Parts: sequence; C-alpha cells; structure tokens
Amino acid sequence: MHHGHVSSPPKSHKGPSQPQPVDPRRKKSLSEAEYDSHFIAHVIWFFVIAAILGAGYFFVIKKPSAEKNKMTDAITEVVGEKKDELLNRYPRGYTILTFQGKKVIPSSYNSLPIDLDIDWQRVELLRVKPEEQYENPAAIRIKIPNVTFSSRGIAGITLLKKFTRNAGEVVPLAKFGRNTLYLEVLEAYENQLICLVGFK
Repeated sequence: MHHGHVSSPPKSHKGPSQPQPVDPRRKKSLSEAEYDSHFIAHVIWFFVIAAILGAGYFFVIKKPSAEKNKMTDAITEVVGEKKDELLNRYPRGYTILTFQGKKVIPSSYNSLPIDLDIDWQRVELLRVKPEEQYENPAAIRIKIPNVTFSSRGIAGITLLKKFTRNAGEVVPLAKFGRNTLYLEVLEAYENQLICLVGFK
C-alpha cells in the first residue's frame, strides 16, 4: 500500500523585522497626557503667583490701611474722652492732626472758622537745626503753608513754629486780631504724634 507523502506548508522567508505602526489612538492619548501635565503645571504656577501677589497686596495695601484705621481710632478715642474739655479750651474751634513719622493724616473733625482755609494735607514736620536738636532732643518744627483767613484779610501765608514732642506742649502759631491759633500735643509716641490745632 502506497502511503502518500503529505507535504508541510512552505515556510515563509521573513525579511528584517519592520517597525510596527503606532496606533493613532495611542499617539493621541500620549499627546493628551503631555497636554494635561503642562496644563497642571501652569495651574500650579498660577496659584503660586496669585499667592505671592496676594501677600504683597496684604503687606503693601492692607498694612497702611490698618495703620490708618489705628490712627483714626486713636483720634476718635482722644476726642471722645476730651471733647467737652477741648471745646472749653478752644471755643472758636479746633481740628486734630496725626503724624505718623513725617506723614500727616488730618481728622474729618474740624470746627475751626469756615473761612480759615488750610490745606491740612500739605502740613509738614521738619527737623530743627543740629544745635537746637542738641539743646532739646524732642525739638521739631511744624510748617503750615498757604493759610488764608478771608475775614481777617490774610491770604497765602506760611506758619512755621518750633515745638517739642511732649504731650501737653502748647505753642501759639499765629495771632489774628484778638484771637490766636494754637498747636497742642495731645499724645506723643515713639513714631506718632496726635496734635490739635485750635483757635481761641
């Protein structure tokens, strides 16, 4: 009996291996992952910068505002405690000035004569001469420019007066007829003065 020979399928001859094509969907997912990582990094940087700017806002803007509120509270307290006494001492009116260093913050309270015109924002504290400072370390000078008092025929004069940084100090600034404008130091701290300008 003749047994037929079953031939095996011919072996294929493969050439050098070819790179497998990358699935476009996989390519897309890799790009999306890259995009997501960049997006997250940008979001983190955004919050870091926002935190830095927020801190700057607090220290640059909020701090002076807090200092101003503190000074306003101090003025309110001083005037509230001594209001009747101050009105008795200065029956023709007064206003309160707070000096933080050389910066002046006028009070909203002003009962001085309506035609006594003074730009309180331009009031300055000036250093005295070295010899005056040597004689009295608390000595300082106040400059009140462009004072106009129409009913007394005064226009655009400058008041310049030396005084000491001591609570209770009272000095005359100018005499207008029978009345005098005074400066009084109500409270004195290391870097702050609360002063009154009163008329009687």
